[in-house]
Amino acid sequence: MKKLPVSVGILSFKAPQTIDATLKQYGDFLSRVAEAKVFFQAFSETDALIAQKHRVDYLGRPDNVGIQGGMRWVAENLSQDVILYLENDCRLTTDVDAAVAYLDNMLARIQSAEIDIMRLRSRWNPGEQFSDVAKYTKIHKPRKIHPDFQEHHKIAKTSPVLKYLRPFKARKLAARALYIEENPEQVCPALRKAGDIYIGDSCALNWTNQSIMMRRQLFLDLLDYADAHPSSRTVGGMQDMEKPLNCRWWRRQHFRIGVGDGIFTHHRLDR
Repeated sequence: MKKLPVSVGILSFKAPQTIDATLKQYGDFLSRVAEAKVFFQAFSETDALIAQKHRVDYLGRPDNVGIQGGMRWVAENLSQDVILYLENDCRLTTDVDAAVAYLDNMLARIQSAEIDIMRLRSRWNPGEQFSDVAKYTKIHKPRKIHPDFQEHHKIAKTSPVLKYLRPFKARKLAARALYIEENPEQVCPALRKAGDIYIGDSCALNWTNQSIMMRRQLFLDLLDYADAHPSSRTVGGMQDMEKPLNCRWWRRQHFRIGVGDGIFTHHRLDR
């Protein structure tokens, strides 16, 4: 069987129940790509046993270097030109064949330079800790809700004056129409339809750590910028790439970011 020329790196930290359940749910997904590794921070014997049980390659380190440090560790230890970065709680929302076909399609778009970064988190089943809909609807009243949108409990009460009082914030959040609107390009001009996906400019779409695919060199370049511009906002006292990258520099790079229906959701067991 021909394997997709992609490296998959999964970052994990003290989450044995979650990574065990995720690898079990993947089935033979990881065997369908050229390279796949789990990267364990604060590595334990339990972590090793889980990886061995699921027959997946792994690296372990005794320390915890945080999210951003862990992402660099992942990127520097994968070999393919294009990498898919995941975390231990990123589960598939489709069967393996559909997931591989979807990745193959998005890989071609990256290789042809149609897009720079592909978001792979599900639009309609994003899972836990997803606040884009609430943030968007607090400032933008939905025009026409997409028929596939089901999470109506996440819709916030729209303030009728907030987008006039905070116009920059309103523009900044407009691209999150992707996760509720039927025609998000009508809300945000920086989005355009391209077949079965949308392509958004980084002037409107923020960086996210969740389920992303891009060229390895671009990932390393972004990490270089984040390392050189640390944020005062940290996670557990350590840098998180989402903080330093979501800045004026990012918006001015005009990266082309793909967003489709996606194939991953966020589901964590260890708390």
